[in-house]
Amino acid sequence: MVRRRRGGDNYYALLHGVLAKKDIANVRTLHLLIVQHGLFFDPILCSHTIRLYASFGYISMAYQMFLQIPSSSVYTWSAIISSLSHAKHGHRFIHNI
Repeated sequence: MVRRRRGGDNYYALLHGVLAKKDIANVRTLHLLIVQHGLFFDPILCSHTIRLYASFGYISMAYQMFLQIPSSSVYTWSAIISSLSHAKHGHRFIHNI
C-alpha cells in the first residue's frame, strides 16, 4: 500500500497543471518543493515527476530524480525505464541503473 503524506494531492494537481502549460521551470520548482517537504517517499508523485521531466526531454533530470529517491518502487522503476526507452540517448543511463 502506498502512503501519502499530507498535501501530496496538491502536488498532483500542480504537476498536471505544469504538463498542460508545458513549463519546465515549474517542474524544477515542484521537484525542489517535493524535496523540501519530504514527499520523496511518495512513489507515485515521484514517478509522475520523472515522467514529466522526460516528456520535456530532460532525461538527465529524470534520471537524477530517480537516483535521489530513498527507496525505489515499481512505480519509480517503471517511470525511469519507460522514460529511458523513449529517450533518444537513454541507453547512456541504463548502464548505471
